[in-house]
Amino acid sequence: MLKQTALWLIYIFCLASRLASQEPAYLHYDVSDGLPSALVYSIEQDSRGFMWFGTDKGLARFDGVRFKVYDSKNGLPDPEVLEIFEDSRQRLWLSCFSQKPCYIENGKIITSETNPILDKVETKGGVLSFYEDNTGAIWVTGDPAHFYCLTDSSIVSFNSPLGFSDYKSNIKASTTVVEVGEIDQEMYAFANYLICKIRDQYVQDLYRFYQQNVQSQSCMVSFFGERILYVMPNNIKLLECSNGNFVQIDSAATTTVSKSISDNRGRFWLCDGSGENGAICFDHKKDGLRKPKKYLKGHKISHVFQSRDSILWFATLNDGVYALPQNTSINYSVEHTPLFFSNNFTTLSKFNNGQLVAGDDSGNIYVFYDNKWNFLWRNNNTKSNRIRKIIQLNNEEWMAATDRGILFSDSTLIDIYDFIGIGAPKSMFFEEGKIWVGTSHKLLSIDEQRNVKIAFTNRIVAICNDHEKNLWVGGLNGLFSEKDSFTIAWGDKFHHLSKRIIDIKLAGNNTLWVATPGIGLLNVEVKNGKVIDVSVINNELKEPIDNIQSIFVEPNGKVWLSTNKGVYSIDNQLNVFKYDAKNGLISNDVNDILVDHDTLWAATTGGLSKILLSNKNDNSNFPTFINGVRYRLKSKKISIDLIDNSP
Repeated sequence: MLKQTALWLIYIFCLASRLASQEPAYLHYDVSDGLPSALVYSIEQDSRGFMWFGTDKGLARFDGVRFKVYDSKNGLPDPEVLEIFEDSRQRLWLSCFSQKPCYIENGKIITSETNPILDKVETKGGVLSFYEDNTGAIWVTGDPAHFYCLTDSSIVSFNSPLGFSDYKSNIKASTTVVEVGEIDQEMYAFANYLICKIRDQYVQDLYRFYQQNVQSQSCMVSFFGERILYVMPNNIKLLECSNGNFVQIDSAATTTVSKSISDNRGRFWLCDGSGENGAICFDHKKDGLRKPKKYLKGHKISHVFQSRDSILWFATLNDGVYALPQNTSINYSVEHTPLFFSNNFTTLSKFNNGQLVAGDDSGNIYVFYDNKWNFLWRNNNTKSNRIRKIIQLNNEEWMAATDRGILFSDSTLIDIYDFIGIGAPKSMFFEEGKIWVGTSHKLLSIDEQRNVKIAFTNRIVAICNDHEKNLWVGGLNGLFSEKDSFTIAWGDKFHHLSKRIIDIKLAGNNTLWVATPGIGLLNVEVKNGKVIDVSVINNELKEPIDNIQSIFVEPNGKVWLSTNKGVYSIDNQLNVFKYDAKNGLISNDVNDILVDHDTLWAATTGGLSKILLSNKNDNSNFPTFINGVRYRLKSKKISIDLIDNSP
């Protein structure tokens, strides 16, 4: 069973685009996923939610998981499908290279060989476009010499130059779609859009504007509300209707454009088939034709399409199809953020002012504000200096544990290697004026005067307070408590706590979350600095979560785990959710995580990822239905497509 609402983010691998300072995580589909070809001309979404792609090797239907391909063996008159359009009767009209239009109805391909009406369509080149008027008649346009109006029982042909007075004399006035003036031979491309898009009260003024300002045979037009975009070989013009008249409000130079569209947000999109600029987006409501954004730069874009769930789909002439969900994840890496020195981010933290900070394995600390990353601390030393932990102090100052020592926000560095045998810092914790530092050899305490004392001799990598303000530490030899001055190894009484501890975080009242590399996540009940009970969470999960590298706990109690296979979340009912490269993570090897309201931040070995956990603007309401059945009869695999075999 397939629910169309969420089907685009499941099962398919994603590929990041190449943008200047950040990269949205695209979903990428090519021949390895089932597309018949990497050359894609057109995209359409039908009334049931299926996505259709026209390629040079057939038509592909996508249900969010699998592609079904239609080619000459299925009845297509030609495998090269240039244009797709669905009418109100759920017929899918196709413009194939063979020039004769055809359509799919109830799973059957109807061609000119089986439909005499289609056989009367005579074309001399060009991509056919389709439009359905309010009577259900289908208009076929795009040929330089003819326009056709098709019904189930008749076809009417119009020659250019086209006068709709001729049209009215042959067809009843009630079937008139638009009122247009004389359209000469040079205007056939523009006339196509007049028939398909424009409301009749605007046509005459548009025609006059065309005569006075455009004067180009290769003009394309896109529409949104009261605004129209003219696209010509060397420039574009933005018009707006005011009191029934169209006025030019902006213009800009442009390069090679193969197609233009508008989306449901009123943005205009231009497709650059040359591969130089990719898909160019103009947010005309905000910036007019200024400050265009370029998507998939370097790809030959043939079509941009927006599905009803606001996902943007990009057809390319050389690399299949890309999909960009409305609230896709954003990735930051060295390749696209010149500020960064490394892609291996090791820790994340949030300051009291709401700013996010991140540290890398080259000793640099970055802060995120104004929707971009900036330096908080830059390591000018050529030696590697991995940032292990960043915390904020009471006086709004911060400090960081690094491989070379403790770094304070006043740019001073306590090089603890001066203390013989102390080792490199691994973790930190701040409480009531005292800083606790776990190192590869010792547990240290640092007072407000920055005096360093040794509290415990052991390798400490995790430090946390419980609800009673008792300090717990974990490391190579298990779990210990400050209550007994770290003298009791609680692994002696609870063997799950005897091995290496990776991280400790406060859970509910009198409980801690403890991560171990072998057993996984533990829920540890504590009281008065003593361990009361230990529960192994993997014993209660359908699939175990292994190789945990850090823990993050939301205020509502939801726990998040970073692993080398992505990010996992576990709610209070032990429901598990996973986020990995399929959801936009730049790398599945995650060192640290942080959840800020509805946003997940992940520090990975491949860069930083920002994933929106909820889509408040998702108003899509697709049906749930079974679209196919697959089963095995003895050694034979049998597949039944229910969509093609039932209306």
